[in-house]
Amino acid sequence: MSNYFGKTIEYLRHYEEVLLFENLLSISESEKNSVIDLLKIEYKIESVEYPQPAPIFDANAAFWGAKTVYTAAQLMLYRETEIKDLPSLFLFSDLESNTYDDIFENQSELSTSQMISADLCLRFLPAILVHLQSIDPEDELIAILEKKLIKFHYSAIGYGFRVEKKEDVQEKILNSNLKTLFLDSSFLQLYVDRVFEKKDLNFASIPIIKNKLKSNFGIYGNEFWKEFELI
Repeated sequence: MSNYFGKTIEYLRHYEEVLLFENLLSISESEKNSVIDLLKIEYKIESVEYPQPAPIFDANAAFWGAKTVYTAAQLMLYRETEIKDLPSLFLFSDLESNTYDDIFENQSELSTSQMISADLCLRFLPAILVHLQSIDPEDELIAILEKKLIKFHYSAIGYGFRVEKKEDVQEKILNSNLKTLFLDSSFLQLYVDRVFEKKDLNFASIPIIKNKLKSNFGIYGNEFWKEFELI
């Protein structure tokens, strides 16, 4: 049996594009394990360039991020699932017990390991959301996926939320365990680097991010990012 899930994720990681073979939402155990192995290698390669020692790879979060992006891409092209059943397609799967639950939604605080491991694939979700919006701005799937991105906000940097007001999104992020996450200096620097890379003024206005950017820029802030000086 062809590993379409694995091929899609491998292509996504290597070419930053989604390649879908056919309408297949189900993922076998062997496909799951092969994708986790792939992402573990990808994490190891990518983390070499991190500013500090990388957090431990979280297989559960990495697989959930891959499954979420894969499922969202499938639903963008093939939509046979009823609206009421859409949230169940993005539940977390425990790799040991093989049970499904909305654990990340119910978990009040995420770790840097979960945030960064999920981001291996989840960073591509905003592009899918943009396509969904161009097809149908009222698509109920958009709200479901944006809710996931608010939780995993590292992957949301550069994305303009539409379902909720920007002020509400920022408040939710501020009220998450942001200070705890940023105790990890490596994650803080990765976060700040992405805010600068994406030139995301909404995230740049978060006080701890704003201060770190100012520290990084020194007296050359206006040269690096002119709009940032207006915050």
